[in-house]
Amino acid sequence: MIASELTHLEKAQANDNSDTFKARLHAQGERPGGLWSKLGKSRRPRDLIHRLKIPNATPPQYERHSKKMSQVARDYHENLQNEGLDQNQNPEEHKNKTKTFLNHIPDEQRITEQDSLEMNRPIEKEQVKEAIATAKSGTATGTDGCPYELWKKLASEHETRTKKDLPTFDITQTLTDILTDIQINGIDPRTNFTLGWMCPIYKKKDPTEISNYRPIATIRPSFSSLL
Repeated sequence: MIASELTHLEKAQANDNSDTFKARLHAQGERPGGLWSKLGKSRRPRDLIHRLKIPNATPPQYERHSKKMSQVARDYHENLQNEGLDQNQNPEEHKNKTKTFLNHIPDEQRITEQDSLEMNRPIEKEQVKEAIATAKSGTATGTDGCPYELWKKLASEHETRTKKDLPTFDITQTLTDILTDIQINGIDPRTNFTLGWMCPIYKKKDPTEISNYRPIATIRPSFSSLL
């Protein structure tokens, strides 16, 4: 009975994969770098990082614990971002240096006053609606685990229920209110709205050296932290 059920599940999965492939083929067509280019490539499992060399350790030492390896990677990239910066610089001095730097930007590379006013206009509901509709599906989620498909489904469900005169929740209006509040008051530091994550991708040479990994960063607004 168990063997029969497993066979049934394998066939169902095969049918689902076939339907998914046909749908993607219809949607993507023969675009360069799309689905066609992946047909002849073998799918390999992701490479595991078994250990990382601890930077500046003499003699060489290696970390094998996953969480501590993450700490090694985080500290390495944190130090890269802070390299050359004066951590003891007071805020006023930093502000003046930033202003001096910005003043050296050529005029042709500056945003015009008209464009600046346009960009600073309050966000409108139609803009949020368009952003939800055109968001790319099938991409990695932010730290809240909510994919773009969730917001699309909520927006679509609202339109359907509105036409049927049923109680509904307008996610588009809610997001518009949130973004408008951020424009006026800024981001509440108690939320994780701008929290992102970074994934190291191995490039070449010694896989135990964190410097041989390319960081892929994802910072996607965590709307669920504000709802």
